[in-house]
Amino acid sequence: MKVTAAITTYNRAAFLPGALESVFAQTRLPDEVLVVDDGSDDDTPEVLARYGERIRVVRQENSGRSAARNRAVEEARSGLLSFLDSDDVWLPDKLERQVPVFERSDRVGMVHGHVDLIDAEGERLPVESERHHELFSAAHRGGVTYAGYAFDCRCFSSALTARVDALRDVGLYDPALLLDDYDVYLRLALDWEIEFLEGPPVALYRHHEGQMTTYE
Repeated sequence: MKVTAAITTYNRAAFLPGALESVFAQTRLPDEVLVVDDGSDDDTPEVLARYGERIRVVRQENSGRSAARNRAVEEARSGLLSFLDSDDVWLPDKLERQVPVFERSDRVGMVHGHVDLIDAEGERLPVESERHHELFSAAHRGGVTYAGYAFDCRCFSSALTARVDALRDVGLYDPALLLDDYDVYLRLALDWEIEFLEGPPVALYRHHEGQMTTYE
C-alpha cells in the first residue's frame, strides 16, 4: 500500500530539518511527503524551499492543529497517512513495521507504537521513556476497545499511521476540542481495528520550552 508522510507545522523552522531527514531515512520510504504549513511566520518557508520537489507543501492561514491535520487528510494522495509532528523524529523502521499491518487486514484503521522521549537538543530521556513504555504497554495489554481508550487512551500522533478512508469515515479532527486527537482515536475504536506494536519505539517525542498544547 502507498503511504503519505504528513508533517503539520507552525513556526518550527529549527526542528523541521530533523523531522524531514527522519522521513527520508526510512527503510521503507513513503510514496509522498506532504507538509502542511499552518501559517508560519518564521523561517519555515525558507527551510521547506531547500527540499524542492522532494516534498509537497500546502500553506494555509493559521487555523490550529486540528485544521492542519484535517488538511493533511484531505490532501493525502495515498491510502495510508503517517503523521509526524514537526518537532518530533521518526525512527528508521517506523513505516517498514507499520505498513504491512494494514496489508494483512482491511479492517485495520490505525497502527501505532511506543515512543522514546528526547529533550530540546535531541538527547534521550531514559527515565521518562521507560515510564511511557510502561503506561502504553499497560493500556494495550488487552487489545484496543472503545471502553479501554475511554478510560486510558495512550497514543502519540507521531507514532501512528492511519488508513485515510478510516479517518474520513469517522469525521476527522474536531477543532472545538483540546484533546482532538483522543476524540479521533475513540471514534476509530468504535468502527475500526486499532493495532498497537509492542517492541522498540517507532518515534522520538521531543520535550521543549516552545511546546504548546495545540502543537504537541
